[in-house]
Amino acid sequence: MACLLHIETSAETCSVALSHDGQCVFERVSPQQMNHAASVSGYIQEALAEAKALGEKVQAVAVSAGPGSYTGLRIGFSTAKGLCYGMGVPLIAIPTLEILAAALRKTAEGLANTDALLCPMTDARRMEVYTALFNPQLEEVQATQAVCLDREGTTFLPADKTILIGGSGAEKCREIFSDSRFVFAEVKTLCASMMVEVAEARFAKSRFDDLAYSEPFYLKVYQPSLSKKSVLPAHT
Repeated sequence: MACLLHIETSAETCSVALSHDGQCVFERVSPQQMNHAASVSGYIQEALAEAKALGEKVQAVAVSAGPGSYTGLRIGFSTAKGLCYGMGVPLIAIPTLEILAAALRKTAEGLANTDALLCPMTDARRMEVYTALFNPQLEEVQATQAVCLDREGTTFLPADKTILIGGSGAEKCREIFSDSRFVFAEVKTLCASMMVEVAEARFAKSRFDDLAYSEPFYLKVYQPSLSKKSVLPAHT
């Protein structure tokens, strides 16, 4: 077991957690949305102070790898890498949907002995979601993709499986996914404490990411919105 720092900035709310021996011993979740830059450093300092109080040193930094907020992912990755370089510890970059799948699995007792699938969904604006499929062992069986629900409906999902759905994008599909094989979990938002189980497993197997070359998983190319305001003075 290890002492790990967890940084989650892919969602609209920033959060930081500290785990020790597989248990979350500290967590801070921002009460405001999209204020990652203002919050993450302070939360990290609190987490490091907690580690010191426990007489422990952080042995690795885990970060949510995306997809998610472009700005949030950049902040999370740059912060995590800086900490890893400064403390001389490895980086653990975890796909955001795998984190959410692990949280879904915890809500369903006995799921490990079934052929049900975990379907984490995060909001990608309008009727689009980022989603993937995992089996109860958290093995990815359908890769991460962006799905437009009002166009594709349930066609991207297997027709013969029970599907456990959760995440910030799940509410969008409740009316579309009306069949009884679709089960909705009470998991709506991501937070750093959800990273502990997966991060611990990766640490135990030394599944670390390259500090120099690892990057966030954006999935879609960033397209900044253009201002409609003219920067030139109006002619009179």
